[in-house]
Amino acid sequence: MSSRRVRRPVHPRSTNARSLASLVERLESRELLSALPVAQPLYKLAPFVADPNPPSGSFTPAQIQQAYQFNQVSYNGSGETIAIVDAYNDPYIQSDLNTFDTQFNLPSTTVSVVNQTGGSSLPSTDSTGGWEMEESLDVEWAHAMAPGATITLVEANSSSLSDLLTAVSYASQHANVVSMSWGSGEFSGETSYDSTFSVAGVAFVVASGDSGAPAEWPAASPNVLGVGGTALTLNSSGGWGSETGWSGSTGGPSAYERQPSYQAGVVTQTSTARATTDVAYDAASTGTYAVYDSDPYEIAPGQTESLGWVAVYGTSAGAPQWSAILAIADQGRAAASPSLPALNSTGAQQVMDILYQNPGDFHDITSGTSTGNPHYSAGPGYDYVTGLGTPMVNLIVGSLDGNTSTSPPDTMVVSAPTSATAGTSFTYQVTAENASGQVDTSFTGTIRFTSSDSKIQGLPSTYQFTTADAGVASFTVTLETAGTQTITETSASGSVTSTIVVSPAAASKFVISGLTTATVGTPASFTVTAEDAYGNVAAGYTGTVEFTSSDTAATLPGNTPFTAANAGRQTFSVTFGTPGTQSLTVTDTSNASLTGTQSGISVSPAAPTGLVATAVSSSQINLTWNAAAGATGYEIEHSLSATSGFTVVATATTTSFSDTGLTAGTTYYYQVIATGGGIASAPSNTASATTTGTAPPPPTTESIWGTSYSPRVNASYQGSPGQTFELGVQFESNVNGEVTGVLFYKHRGMSGTNVGHLWSSTGTLLASVAFGHETSSGWQQVSFSNPVLIQANTIYTVSYTTGSPLFYYDSGYFSKGGVTHGNLTAPAYTDINNQVLDNGVYNYGGYFPDASEYSANFWVDVAFAPSSASVKTAAGAASTSGSATSAIRQSGDTITSAGSTTPAGPMGALPGSQGTSSSTARRPSGSFAVVSYRPVIRQARALVLWGPKAPALRS
Repeated sequence: MSSRRVRRPVHPRSTNARSLASLVERLESRELLSALPVAQPLYKLAPFVADPNPPSGSFTPAQIQQAYQFNQVSYNGSGETIAIVDAYNDPYIQSDLNTFDTQFNLPSTTVSVVNQTGGSSLPSTDSTGGWEMEESLDVEWAHAMAPGATITLVEANSSSLSDLLTAVSYASQHANVVSMSWGSGEFSGETSYDSTFSVAGVAFVVASGDSGAPAEWPAASPNVLGVGGTALTLNSSGGWGSETGWSGSTGGPSAYERQPSYQAGVVTQTSTARATTDVAYDAASTGTYAVYDSDPYEIAPGQTESLGWVAVYGTSAGAPQWSAILAIADQGRAAASPSLPALNSTGAQQVMDILYQNPGDFHDITSGTSTGNPHYSAGPGYDYVTGLGTPMVNLIVGSLDGNTSTSPPDTMVVSAPTSATAGTSFTYQVTAENASGQVDTSFTGTIRFTSSDSKIQGLPSTYQFTTADAGVASFTVTLETAGTQTITETSASGSVTSTIVVSPAAASKFVISGLTTATVGTPASFTVTAEDAYGNVAAGYTGTVEFTSSDTAATLPGNTPFTAANAGRQTFSVTFGTPGTQSLTVTDTSNASLTGTQSGISVSPAAPTGLVATAVSSSQINLTWNAAAGATGYEIEHSLSATSGFTVVATATTTSFSDTGLTAGTTYYYQVIATGGGIASAPSNTASATTTGTAPPPPTTESIWGTSYSPRVNASYQGSPGQTFELGVQFESNVNGEVTGVLFYKHRGMSGTNVGHLWSSTGTLLASVAFGHETSSGWQQVSFSNPVLIQANTIYTVSYTTGSPLFYYDSGYFSKGGVTHGNLTAPAYTDINNQVLDNGVYNYGGYFPDASEYSANFWVDVAFAPSSASVKTAAGAASTSGSATSAIRQSGDTITSAGSTTPAGPMGALPGSQGTSSSTARRPSGSFAVVSYRPVIRQARALVLWGPKAPALRS
């Protein structure tokens, strides 16, 4: 450790676990959790075979030193201490490190191993060998990248955050850099622990996680450097070749931490929340690390094996190696004249302040998508998958230590043309010149390239000079995008930008645009563009074009010349005469290979006109309309609303129809749609008529709880910003009838647009409707445009999508039994096809709610009317006259199943319907429990979920 620092006396935190009562949002009864969450090590073990040598294909220290340019820095961490904090004891850590060092010709070192308070009485081992594997990875690879640094391994008594944070507190009093390759899910009280990572002169580095979004803690703390993952590929010289974001890299906006000042203006994805991850490092299974670990490792339940050499990957590998970078920078700061204090001496966020101000020190990783929920993608600049990017260590260290560890950079002189033709290559040359203006023939630094032309060929994103280059690197470059383009070269001395005007190449094809749909007999305009092979408009094209079509009845444009004034683009018109899927082709009259076709043009019949509806009795309405051009048939739709709920009641080949079996004294609205060639027209005008006689009274509805009841809830849940949830209740009726709408109880603080749903037991969506005119609290009710018939003694689910991430519920409500009111019953649990599900169900917003938790009641209800004479019409039953059809159409605020009077039941699932019921606390033998959809954290009182899809709700 550097002698320039004066250490304060050690005052380790109490090892007593804090209560998480402050972390739990409760209303009346408050459930206390006994301990902080449990952390998991963040590495993954590649498939292994017994081998006395390092795994073939795994990275060696020398390869990583070259790829990330450690070998261009003169310092090695000498005089600095890296403290590695992990759980449980690794009794073989020293001998394993010795084997690792011997294999890779690294200088030997002695690891100082202490318990979580600095004592020599070490904790027990991890019976699975998992934490010992983590310790081997962390110690060996921190030493590999900073072989001169002292390594202290602080072993916590267990993997609880309480013990691990105690170990961190000790480590921060005895090292300049603390490395943590573990984490847990975020929790609402985490900000009160961020002060653990605020110690003058100490930098904290944390692996971000291996399971994709959402963010984890402590990587989400604004006082730590969070390290995400990439997939690294070496070039033919063994240097950095390319990188993409790793699918397992964990990042995203924190649910609880506010955005720190160093991210303002750099992070564009959020302006309020702490964004993770900060930086990245190779972590993918395609680029594993060779690790030696002789501890028994549990390769299967109850089966352990001493592995020796293994291939390991994950963000765990990046944290100790980034810690090595910071230790090297601290050595450079100590060597400066005058000496600079250790990093973070001026504040807990000094390291991040410097890194975020120097984006040119990083490989900017612009591709790759993470798993988790939601998926994030890497892109230019900061992103949730790779943060700022991966390190060019010589530049990173230079920024962190004031450039004391590198020589004055050479100047890069660039030679490039000022004009080019798309697709035609040219020479682009970079020459390294020293301060005297002479070619530096010994230059072996790294330069980076970016271009405004995303389709540039022949220029790598990063190039490392070799001695064979003798200071001059030439590239054969091709630009493909016409217009004014730039190529920028960046090195330690700055950036040089070349501007090149790119002209399009000769025309090689035609592109037809603006013509995907058309109507028989109506002129449709479209544009023909002459393009070169690279997608540029060939503005110089001057040929003559002709047109053909799959529709022999179409009226096509005549042969037309292009002139210079057209600049490669003209607009034309075509009138199709035949409905169906048609195509249009344009061809140069002198060069048949210069052509283009627009396929898949959907040509519909004309819309019917002159629709008239006339009531002739209490149960019949007659319709007539004018014939539509191109029509071979017609669909007749009716609804009880002028604006929504239209369902197909029959088809016809003539221009008249009689709708019978209607309800007396009821107004029906009609539309007619022409069909031809398998394509439907736009609807006709809307016509209406009212049957004679007196309409029957509306059915009386009932519900499970009734709007006069005001529930008192005992728990709430606050999800991440932007999250919505699907909350529901399973119910059945002892008589046939119709569901007319959805109810839910709204508590103050709940906001947004709420949407009601009705589902079959197998997940078929039967109806959907948005709530409107909600009050600030109390029961909210909305009606479907068309009620939905249901079958007696059959389970259905009624639910609603929350408009915000906050909701309230009663935990354990249905564990006391089911609820029966009138004809309706909400059972305590259901057993469908041997799948048992407690009542009170939920999922993410819009998905079939097929998970339950502690028999919670989310206070969702159904409006139900027993069978009546109006049921057939209300459900949109087919007329007995004409050819009846069955259809599901979305119209306005509802999706309804129409065309059948049979109540919806369990056998009515549509192909590809979502979800099945999942196992619960009364699950059949062999089922399993999922504590969280991310296997990182297990809480003492986590809300347990049964089922593979549902989100983990942490109270």
